Amino acid sequence: MPLVRSVLISAALSLVAVTSATAGTVAEVQAAAEPLRDAYRAELTAFADRADAAGLAEFAAELRTRVTPPDPLTLSVTPPPRAVQPPLPAADRSDEMVLRRAVRRSGEEYANALFLLAKKVGTKGADEPTAAETAMGLVWEILAANPDHAPARRAIGQKQVDDEWLTPWQAVQTKAGRVDHPVYGWTPEGHVDRWEAGERLLDGRWVDADREALVRSNFASGWVCETEHYRVRTNVSLERGVEVARQLERFHTFFRAVFPGFGLGPADLRKRFSSYGAIPTYTYVGGADGAYNVHLYREKGEYVLALKDETPQIEVTNGFYDHRTRIASFYENGPGADPRTVFHEGTHQLFYECTPRFRLVGENAHYWAVEGIGCYMESFRDDGQTMSAGSPRYIRFSNARKRWIDEQFFVPLNEFDARGRVAFQTSPDIYKVYSQASGLTHFFMHAGGGALRPALTAHLSDLYHPAVRPTQVRSLDALTGVSWTNLGEFYKDYLVK
Repeated sequence: MPLVRSVLISAALSLVAVTSATAGTVAEVQAAAEPLRDAYRAELTAFADRADAAGLAEFAAELRTRVTPPDPLTLSVTPPPRAVQPPLPAADRSDEMVLRRAVRRSGEEYANALFLLAKKVGTKGADEPTAAETAMGLVWEILAANPDHAPARRAIGQKQVDDEWLTPWQAVQTKAGRVDHPVYGWTPEGHVDRWEAGERLLDGRWVDADREALVRSNFASGWVCETEHYRVRTNVSLERGVEVARQLERFHTFFRAVFPGFGLGPADLRKRFSSYGAIPTYTYVGGADGAYNVHLYREKGEYVLALKDETPQIEVTNGFYDHRTRIASFYENGPGADPRTVFHEGTHQLFYECTPRFRLVGENAHYWAVEGIGCYMESFRDDGQTMSAGSPRYIRFSNARKRWIDEQFFVPLNEFDARGRVAFQTSPDIYKVYSQASGLTHFFMHAGGGALRPALTAHLSDLYHPAVRPTQVRSLDALTGVSWTNLGEFYKDYLVK
């Protein structure tokens, strides 16, 4: 695409963001935050120059990484460390330590200034449509600058316990003498040696691992692995169940950072910026038992047998989230087994279970957005520190470009958006429409520097909100103020840039 046309499209999409921006506190806070960011980046750059001059090349590179603009075509979240930062020794007068103290003070001052804005929008502006996204977005910026900012830690549901930042759930586990073993999950500290020696606790008795595995091979008697938000039942292995539960727990953190408005109403948002009361948690998490329930079967045959009575087409799926039972199901081995499916179906689960009420989502229209966001979140990646999604190289997005550039496949967006669940899922071009839904979601998430993302978030909120009737769901042409025809042209150009 010619550069001039790319610039024009970016300008047009940015204009959408300006003209549709929420008036009031949110807009005021967004405007006030930008000069603070600019000043902080400039200060870190100056510190990096000083580090270079002092021969501290590694520290200088670290500082420059912190001021590097994020990739506009991906979303990334780096949770702050669990451990409290150790104090920097005041008696150390070396060039490096003097500079490190200055950098830490700068981060603390920036975080304090930014938190005043976050608190303003999280309290005074909490009733505005994008308040949660704005307030919690600032909180993550604050914690990047100062991981030990206590009010910001409270906003994400953590408190300091000795030298660690813990959620209330983690604090209870720790107080009860349980530890989060990297292989066996949360377990009494006194059991660790026996676990590591190969023993297993079965019905209150210690037995050898082979005996337990024989009993647990029956799914009904399988392992149950629990984390703060998830309960994973599996007959694969205890270790695998713990691994999946841990992956999903990290995925939950990412989801809450990217879509903070789901399950976080104005009253709950205000609590996160209050200086007193219980540490806030999410009101609606999972099913009636208060957890997101996940079933991981050993083989596809077991998965099909367990679900076929309620879901006759289960054999053609690789994973399935059933909104009736509120269980996300997968299988470990066999044709089609794919770890990406866990994040796809896990996304459906997280969106749907932000409220306890039963409802149909996208049944009569807009179903592409339901599947599109699931496909988008399949691109989730976690290196142990930073989590991300949206890489343009992910196969769903690559296929979307290929379908248009090489095959000229494109369903006009007014028609595409009008399709409900059955029309979408029974399309003779099912793989191609999934590609278009994936590419279109990436477009709404990232085009114009994310200018259209608030509109997509609002659309998903309408789709999943129990009080919004299907006929009341605002379509994306209405939310953006741009016709489907023009959005379609912008989307095509976005694919080839």
